[in-house]
Amino acid sequence: MDIPRTQDDVQAYTFIEREVIERSGATTVTELLSKVLPMSTSTNNSSYFTASSSQINLRGLGASQTLVLINGRRSAGTGNRGTSESTDQPNLNNIPLAAIERIEVLPTSAAAIYGSGAVGGVINVILRKDYAGTQVDLRYADTTDNKQPVSSINVVSGFALEEGRTHVMMTASKKDTNGLLVQEKDWNNKARQNILKNNPNSIYGKSAAGTVANNPPAGNLTNIRTKDGSELMTGWGSSYAHIPADWNGDTTKLGQGYALGLGSGVSSFSGYSPIKYDADTQAFGVSVNREFTDRLTIFLEAGYEQEQGWGYNDAPHGYGVVTMSKNNPNNPFGKDILVNYTMPANIV
Repeated sequence: MDIPRTQDDVQAYTFIEREVIERSGATTVTELLSKVLPMSTSTNNSSYFTASSSQINLRGLGASQTLVLINGRRSAGTGNRGTSESTDQPNLNNIPLAAIERIEVLPTSAAAIYGSGAVGGVINVILRKDYAGTQVDLRYADTTDNKQPVSSINVVSGFALEEGRTHVMMTASKKDTNGLLVQEKDWNNKARQNILKNNPNSIYGKSAAGTVANNPPAGNLTNIRTKDGSELMTGWGSSYAHIPADWNGDTTKLGQGYALGLGSGVSSFSGYSPIKYDADTQAFGVSVNREFTDRLTIFLEAGYEQEQGWGYNDAPHGYGVVTMSKNNPNNPFGKDILVNYTMPANIV
């Protein structure tokens, strides 16, 4: 046990030993913790720009309240939250599981020992000190439709010098994750079609001034309605219609629902909006322990990590409502209509 304890401490600890790590089938530290810990934990969401980094949240109190130690000592954080050094966590996902001897978890407040950054608990990752040999771990995963390939390689190598008085361990890891765009999955399309089919009033409604449309659940759907509230076309039974993406003038598609002109842009409804970001991570580490006497050991730990991510962010946009006369050649309904259209924010 390397986590300090106060006298007569009765707090429960959880140990994840080497044997458990090998049997878990996990590929990263955060995946291991989510599988093994018998408590509420959460890690970084894969749709975040920093998806490859670990952010561990014990007991739902936030990552800034969970202290992460390596070999019982604080390590430099990733800086991806914009927080101070005292609350930012190191990225445990770049430590190969083969390099870990055990993980100790204190699932309760340790603020009396470590300060306010440990209110949620403490996680202490103990690296192997006497590992000898080389282990290479290659992994590749993908979805059945080949939309989300993830490849990784982890290398751990250790050896002893001076008749075992000096132990050296080196680690290297690289992970490539392909991004996933909205246009590659049909979840959003199906959701919008169901909304429009079941309750079009939830999408388009008039403000007190009668000109501004309501917001749908994820952005602004371009849609149309008659200015006087009458049927758009005889027999429709509705004054609403919703313009599909990249509409080419075919009136048979007016009821399918989507956003006008946003099929090739970046917005909440654009096919280029990311569900997951591209990420490329590589890391290197070295640990040296030199034993001088039974009571004196000097250590050196150093590491390098680089993470790059690519993805599209929504361009600033708003929405406006324009009136189209029944005499307009682009108006197929023969009635004055209101058109709610998403456009760049500086134009609205």
